[in-house]
Amino acid sequence: MKIAKTISHSFGIVTVGAMLTACSGGSPPSGAVFAPGSAINISHLFLSVEAPLVHTDHHKSWVSPDVRRAPRLLFVSDIATNDVYILTMPEVVLKGTLTGFNYPQGMCADARGNIWIANTTKSQILQYSRTGTLIKTLSDPFGFPAGCSINSATGDLAVTDAVDFNSAQGDVLVYSGGSGSPTRYTCPGIFTYYFDGYGPGGVLWVDGQNTSLGFVLCGGTPSGLTQIPITGGTIYYPGMVQWDNANATWYVGDQKCGNASVSCIYPVSGSGTLGPAINLSGSTGGSICDLVQGTVGASGFKFIVGGDENPSLCGSASPAEYRWSFPAGGSPTNTSAGVVTTPVGTAISTK
Repeated sequence: MKIAKTISHSFGIVTVGAMLTACSGGSPPSGAVFAPGSAINISHLFLSVEAPLVHTDHHKSWVSPDVRRAPRLLFVSDIATNDVYILTMPEVVLKGTLTGFNYPQGMCADARGNIWIANTTKSQILQYSRTGTLIKTLSDPFGFPAGCSINSATGDLAVTDAVDFNSAQGDVLVYSGGSGSPTRYTCPGIFTYYFDGYGPGGVLWVDGQNTSLGFVLCGGTPSGLTQIPITGGTIYYPGMVQWDNANATWYVGDQKCGNASVSCIYPVSGSGTLGPAINLSGSTGGSICDLVQGTVGASGFKFIVGGDENPSLCGSASPAEYRWSFPAGGSPTNTSAGVVTTPVGTAISTK
């Protein structure tokens, strides 16, 4: 998922009370900084460069029965329709639509193939089976969840809060074993939290922005997060954070690669040194304009999947989901257009 770079063209400054009533059906706790009626630029809640005009899908959810046999499924969140789509891999064919979300953004998959979804303005993290059944609902008592990651060794669920109810500064919440009440952590320097990713030994990386909207990367155990200085280049706008076990490498996305309306992905060493940018193209050959959360997977050769949210930023094709070889990047191997409107989060369910 991504937090909107600018949202003034569609929402601007609104009151939290109105936003929560219209979008989430809830309200912050008593005494919160973002109390009903207070003003907040809700761009801080969203992980995308450009926030969409929302046309909520009011149809019922549907899932094709044959998803049970699919070895890999791609889940995609869409904040323009408040839907989550289920597509087969590698063909990227639509097999289901889950409806009724409140700004679904970042997602992550657990070892059983279940998918966790940050239901942002409802302050929930939802767990769905790969066949589209709601398994569990976790409440976020601190703020608005944006991204998530699973510790494969322990089952701990780490959730990033873009914004905290009480301090405005976001945080990282860890739900032990993916259940119960979370423990809250922060990293010095990050004000708005975007994506996170677990690596070996329970190491967690988190990216976000400081109060000047500069990029910040942190790493360590959740209770000992410290800043990782970036060298060898510049990341301008936070994107995906993921450990790739096959290549033993961290990868961090930039939604404004080179400070332009183009997205790319960087390999990043443990000390914060950037490798050469991995560039991604769309089906018409133009650059991917707005990849929010990509997900790395494996099927014989490595691949990455993700969506192009706003191709109008760089004159590319219409919004679509793509599958690229990885870490080569370049042109997509598979494409699905006409499904998504504003894709944000992705996750791969493996059977």
